[in-house]
Amino acid sequence: MNIKRMAKRTGVAAAAVPMLLAATAGSAHADGTVTWSMNYYVGYLSDISGGHDITTYADTSKIPMAHVWYDIQNSDGSWNEVNANTGWCLTSYDTSVYTEPCNSAKDGTNWYQRWYEIKTNAGWKLQSRMSGYTLDGGADPTTNNVYANPTDYGNSFAGTEPVRAGAIVS
Repeated sequence: MNIKRMAKRTGVAAAAVPMLLAATAGSAHADGTVTWSMNYYVGYLSDISGGHDITTYADTSKIPMAHVWYDIQNSDGSWNEVNANTGWCLTSYDTSVYTEPCNSAKDGTNWYQRWYEIKTNAGWKLQSRMSGYTLDGGADPTTNNVYANPTDYGNSFAGTEPVRAGAIVS
């Protein structure tokens, strides 16, 4: 093989790698991590040990990843909220809110495990795709005080905008 032909092929291959990286890097910006804080009380949506231990656990130093959630967008516009501490999905059945094992990949969850993130004047709110109920919580961070509220009072988990990879927050 002559040198010109080899250089041409190598150059084409070398040019293709950055193009591939650029194409795949953009898609990661839609998903990322998020921390949901209470609007009127000190506390974060947290999953301490999986299952029914969903709380507004305020002391993030004891279990640092309990309040971090992975946001994965589905093709229907809903989101999977996957806890970084347990790897389980935030789930709602009627007014009960808990986490359970799931296939957290895009479109891998059932409708009970999907949430709409709705922009409000105060920030964001989570609404169950299945029931339409809004995620809500009380002021006592020592209890499992998170539930889905059929009446949206506009006052919970709307305090801060979720920050995703590549997002600019003003």
